Amino acid sequence: MNDLFAPALRAALFTLSACLLTWAFVPAVRPACAGLALGVLASMWNSAILRRRVELLTRMAAEGKRLRGGIGFVARAAVVLLVCMVSLRFPEHVSLIFALIGSFFMPFALLLAGILRKRS
Repeated sequence: MNDLFAPALRAALFTLSACLLTWAFVPAVRPACAGLALGVLASMWNSAILRRRVELLTRMAAEGKRLRGGIGFVARAAVVLLVCMVSLRFPEHVSLIFALIGSFFMPFALLLAGILRKRS
């Protein structure tokens, strides 16, 4: 999982830095850049939570133990809901559409990293 997560994380950090630079130098698109950055941050957080959960599940399966149920999906959905609430509360500063687009960044980055790894 580390070999897929590292390139996706680099892509997310590159996207965040591009959003920051665009936000700083192009005032007309500040809400879009802020929304995209907020969404990418939420996506990074959710993928880190999911990565930790998968590693725990793998370790527990290797040891032959059962893993108790948790609130994994609810916690990840709550993060995206929080991003939406911030976007709705401050629409002049954060774009809701770009925040939602950014919240799907890491799954697509992981998919692309997996496809590129498979080809090489």
